[in-house]
Amino acid sequence: MRFTRLWLIISLLLIVSCSKASPDLHTFGQNRKSAISGHITAFRHVNLVPMTVERVFEEQTVLVEGTRIIAFGPANEVAIPEDAKVIEGAGAYLMPGLADMHSHTREDWLSGLWPVSPLKLYLANGVTTIRDFGPRGKSLTYALRWRDQINEGNLVGPTLYTSGLRPGHPSTGPVQDPQKIVRENKAQGFDFLKLYSFLSKEEFHQAMTTAKQLIATKRRYL
Repeated sequence: MRFTRLWLIISLLLIVSCSKASPDLHTFGQNRKSAISGHITAFRHVNLVPMTVERVFEEQTVLVEGTRIIAFGPANEVAIPEDAKVIEGAGAYLMPGLADMHSHTREDWLSGLWPVSPLKLYLANGVTTIRDFGPRGKSLTYALRWRDQINEGNLVGPTLYTSGLRPGHPSTGPVQDPQKIVRENKAQGFDFLKLYSFLSKEEFHQAMTTAKQLIATKRRYL
């Protein structure tokens, strides 16, 4: 099985924060109305697909502040701030964004070779997050630029997490220094590292140890 590819992800920089969801959909956010402020988007009269239970909640209103859902419930019970941007969703369905967990971006996606950029096509089909297991092009760093531009609101596309050099990939040849490759990926700003089964057991553990050390170092300075 030496030539069977095995993808292992080492998380280097990604820190995910989440909050515990309320089991009672209809009462969530009722105690937070006084805290609602800032730029709010209200999805009104939608059919909500929560993905936590096998049920569709009809006639709901969902309030979003920035990147956080701050309140939702029956449309006649959720107060919408006067300065909120209102999106009428009567007859439509609202659900969490989909994620493509194994993709490969291409440097020509923003060129004239594509009638519509695949970044926009992802969004058009409900995919709001993609995990790039290796940018394809002359330079890998374009994916980092796209990621940052999307996060800053200067480029239309899904949230992008991307990897760089892939230790153990046949095209990269023998791994002389897996620890160095891990450090180079982190230094360039990639989110995770993709390893292949062509690595020896010793090389694999060297890469894992280095990644864990880098994660521990980053956490100390957060």
